Amino acid sequence: MWGDRSRRRESSMKRPGAFLLGLSMALGMFAVFSTGAWAAPSPISVQGNPSCISLGYESGFKVDPPNSGTYTVFGSQTVTVTSDGTSFSWSSSFGIDAVISKGGPKANVYVYDPPSESTGDSGLHSPINPKTNQPYGLSHIEFCYDRAPTTPPDTPPTTTPPPDEIAVEIVKTNDADGDGTYTNSEEALEPGSTVSFHLVITNTSDEVVTITSLTDAFPGSSIDLLANKCSALAGVSLDPGESVDCTFSIQNYSPDATADPKINTATVCVENVNGTQEACDDNDSRVTSAEVLGETVTRSPTRTPPAGLAFTGPDDGSTNWIIVAFLLLLIGTTLMYFGSPPEEELEG
Repeated sequence: MWGDRSRRRESSMKRPGAFLLGLSMALGMFAVFSTGAWAAPSPISVQGNPSCISLGYESGFKVDPPNSGTYTVFGSQTVTVTSDGTSFSWSSSFGIDAVISKGGPKANVYVYDPPSESTGDSGLHSPINPKTNQPYGLSHIEFCYDRAPTTPPDTPPTTTPPPDEIAVEIVKTNDADGDGTYTNSEEALEPGSTVSFHLVITNTSDEVVTITSLTDAFPGSSIDLLANKCSALAGVSLDPGESVDCTFSIQNYSPDATADPKINTATVCVENVNGTQEACDDNDSRVTSAEVLGETVTRSPTRTPPAGLAFTGPDDGSTNWIIVAFLLLLIGTTLMYFGSPPEEELEG
């Protein structure tokens, strides 16, 4: 410790006011060896507005304005000042190397280390006004020390636990086939069908979260669902374990029957109550289209045969043969009738 402080003091001799520290060391050593005890330091007058850094110390804490009170340093240490406007006393929970009392055109510097740090003193005042032989009014007080004070060993350090991480989950399904059942992958009855989608958003953390973003993306398009289709979810807060859902449709969505599955991805983002954390999740669903099989058959026109008899059926040539057979039968019957002799001749 002394080696470090010695090197620091040597390097500080190049700074303004370093000679004051040397003078103070000499006065301090004289007081120790002449009286055998440490006496309160006499102030050293410094022109202008010196600071702890300019005098070679590592750190300083300024009380400005110099009002009476207890001030917190580094979150766990304190400095207490009692002042009447020109003179003051002080105490601290950690070691102080020097105190600067600024007033008028100069400052009084009270050096405690060397020989050793102090945790309190009284009777300190601002420089004397030569015209009134009274101290100038205090402008400010600065306490100088070598390094940041540490928490006393018997006091456990105060730590603030980090906030719990937030998390969210989204599940997306669709009902492309229109059967009322939503799954991750569905087949539409034909290309260009309207497809219905269903989202379920769940807060999977132990903190309350608020929905800040909900989008849906598929090839060639992206939708801000909070702006229209799921606008009721905008700004909704979810307690731990709570879920909300949204169902919406997209027209002319199902792809060609020969195309790859159409993948649709929904993404949700949430933040904690203070807005200091954000968490997001995404999930997709797939849609294909069934292929339409077979072809349309056009029936041949119905033909009406002679004698008003209607024949229906395929025009494969059989109808013509039926007509020919009928005509031959008709001719044969006629010939038999007219070619037969009368009954009287047969009887004679």
